[in-house]
Amino acid sequence: MIKLTGEYNKPVYIAPEQITAVNQHESIKTFVSTVDGGFVVTDSPEVIARTILDYKLTILKYQAAVNVGDFKQASIVHESLKIFAGLEG
Repeated sequence: MIKLTGEYNKPVYIAPEQITAVNQHESIKTFVSTVDGGFVVTDSPEVIARTILDYKLTILKYQAAVNVGDFKQASIVHESLKIFAGLEG
């Protein structure tokens, strides 16, 4: 999950795999379409795209660390995933 900023600065948690499109709606609002509907957020499309890319690259790093048995590195990367989800940081 990634954490975005919804209306009234409330957090919105979205699984990046569920996002189908990101469109600028107004000058300060962005509509994130998902397979189940959508959300209005205040993050720019560029910030959302960067967040999704960074999240996916971090997932790949985590999987690679686990696959080679480097659980210390996997634990470090896991902490990064918590930050993407807004659980820490």
